[in-house]
Amino acid sequence: MSESQVATRMRPDLDIQDEIAAIIVSNPQLAADRHTIHVTVRGGVVILSGQTRTPIHRQLLVTLAEKVRGVASVQSDQLHDDESIRLQAGQMLPSGVLVNVNHGVVVLSGTVPEGASIEELASQVASLPGVTKVVTPL
Repeated sequence: MSESQVATRMRPDLDIQDEIAAIIVSNPQLAADRHTIHVTVRGGVVILSGQTRTPIHRQLLVTLAEKVRGVASVQSDQLHDDESIRLQAGQMLPSGVLVNVNHGVVVLSGTVPEGASIEELASQVASLPGVTKVVTPL
């Protein structure tokens, strides 16, 4: 094993975490999501969780984290994006019910069709990965 490989593997997790946090804050595309993105590092493995607004921002974060010196791998299965949640929720809801998502909080609005229960619809949406709360002002 070369000296640079040993140095890369031995980088403290806290240093890696701090560098990724700095990347998030300094990147204009990720800065707005900084309060809803969580970074944990264990043995060089970066665990990303929380919310971004778009799948593009999600992928950008994963790509940037992978490039940080000392990162062995990046796990992002707990990192979700509002746009994907909105599309998934929209596919399961009846016509007339509108979906808005902001950092995992889903707001259902519009008109609930006759025979449908807003509580049941909210429960279905709440089961989607990445949904932190469902608001139903209907």
